[in-house]
Amino acid sequence: MVAARLERRSSAAAAAARDRLLGLGKRKGALDAAGYTVLGQAHDRLGEYDEAFDAFAQAKQCTRDDLGNEASLRQDTFLDHVRTFRTWYSAEKAADWQEPTTSPDQPKPIFFVGFPRSGTTLFEQMLDSHPNLVTTGETQILGRLQLITPSLLKRTGQSPHILDDLDATEVAALGRWYLAEVARHSGVEATKMRVVDKMPLNIVELGFVRRIFPSTPVIVALRDPRDVILSCFMQNFRANQAMAHFLSIEGTARLYAAVMELWLHYRSDAGLNAIANTATRTWWRTLRAQRGESSNSSASPGTKPCCNTRAAPASASSARRATPTCRHPFTTAASGAGATMPGNWPRHSPLWRPSCANSAIARNEPGEPSG
Repeated sequence: MVAARLERRSSAAAAAARDRLLGLGKRKGALDAAGYTVLGQAHDRLGEYDEAFDAFAQAKQCTRDDLGNEASLRQDTFLDHVRTFRTWYSAEKAADWQEPTTSPDQPKPIFFVGFPRSGTTLFEQMLDSHPNLVTTGETQILGRLQLITPSLLKRTGQSPHILDDLDATEVAALGRWYLAEVARHSGVEATKMRVVDKMPLNIVELGFVRRIFPSTPVIVALRDPRDVILSCFMQNFRANQAMAHFLSIEGTARLYAAVMELWLHYRSDAGLNAIANTATRTWWRTLRAQRGESSNSSASPGTKPCCNTRAAPASASSARRATPTCRHPFTTAASGAGATMPGNWPRHSPLWRPSCANSAIARNEPGEPSG
């Protein structure tokens, strides 16, 4: 298995990895989820897309067999979590919140979020290379804070509803706890370096972020939804409450639609300081060309212009240059292998078949960003 993992990384050796795994499967009768995933990636590298899709489907079936009914329970739990934040948060409510009582020089962390497989790891590595930034990796500091908020403040209730009645002193206490945990985890005081909290699915909890750190910068990594859904399906994630959705294309699309609809809800709040990159233009023009449409055609009715330029936070980019403000859910926040456009999905498109994956994308497909 280890040898096959190494071999599949090179296109020249991918065939050896494929043959090794197929032989292993014949001897054992079947592979496990990890084995089928590596086999699928080898097939994908070789352009054998039907076989790749079948291998990924076998991997998911192995995981479903292991989880049994627990898979659907985990999926329902996380979707309920997303819906809770959707119904709880509103721009009008946020406008009435008391500001925390903090000193003017207290640093504000940068929250880096997005749906899994949207280029967050690559972009985090770029940010972490800056001498004045420290990234937290995928640590659940914000998630832990939500869990302990009632006991920390000696209040009854649960997040996020417990946040509604907090006074400024209580909000500040939550912020101090968060910064202390970041310092303990990273070994660096937040006053010495700017903290970048990278946890993709914290995109669901941006309302919590907005409550504890008003106007703190948020970077949202966004990518062609078809590539995101396909890439999630092609990985062998541990099946926690969120990742349990990735056991099928349909389940992945359902979660993507729910999470990104919540993001659309958040971005309607002008008080949320969210920024992203405008590298999406190439993808939009490619998509329109495939449809036979003009690249200069206007955005769909009801679509907001998205590319207004504002200055980036002082330590939020290595170049300290102006950073485009994104008001659009489907831009790409990083270039490179994770954000290649038009992407990997067209090579697998015949296998999508009519499904909720297509309908979920169609419901959320916006017009071309202007600018």
